[in-house]
Amino acid sequence: KNEAIVGSDAGYDPLPPEPRFRCLFEGADGATVASDLDGGKTIVFTGNAQIDTAEALEGNSSLRLDGTGDYVSMADHADFNLKLRFSLRARFQLASLAGGTYKGIIAKWTNAGNQRSYELAIRNDGSVNFFYSLAGTDTVQLASATSLVVADTPYEVQVDRDTTGKIRVYLADLTDVTPHADMVASSAGITSLFFDSTSPVFIGD
Repeated sequence: KNEAIVGSDAGYDPLPPEPRFRCLFEGADGATVASDLDGGKTIVFTGNAQIDTAEALEGNSSLRLDGTGDYVSMADHADFNLKLRFSLRARFQLASLAGGTYKGIIAKWTNAGNQRSYELAIRNDGSVNFFYSLAGTDTVQLASATSLVVADTPYEVQVDRDTTGKIRVYLADLTDVTPHADMVASSAGITSLFFDSTSPVFIGD
């Protein structure tokens, strides 16, 4: 995964949400540090998570995760509590869809103690999935058609919610000559806020 952005605002103006977290995972090969370019949040590398210069979707490096417990995380913060209007965006490339049901992209979701807010993940059937919880105990899932994501192909995925509460999930194949985002899943207007959990934010497995 090369880039992750979280934006959120009060939800009632026409401007795009102000970025609250943005990381390009730029750095030296093998490094285990990265910078939040907007909010200054501390990013913790776990397992074999590291910066990799062999592949990059943008810039000179990316975040490399081997799929066996690697991830980076940030502590719970008010900036990660999504408001009515928000946008999540990430670029990623999977070496394989095997090895577990879901490949986590970004999540503020911990099952223990019912600390569930939201999660964006790719299922092993190639579908894009967005989960959210309104009470911490419930789970609502938006899922795209299957076989949209294949291995060894770079993508950009985005989830947003407008002022009517409608949630949309977009996916773009970055190998297209002129990449464009297709809406692959959507919901009716959900005007309730997601549960304000105490879970850290995770990028990766």
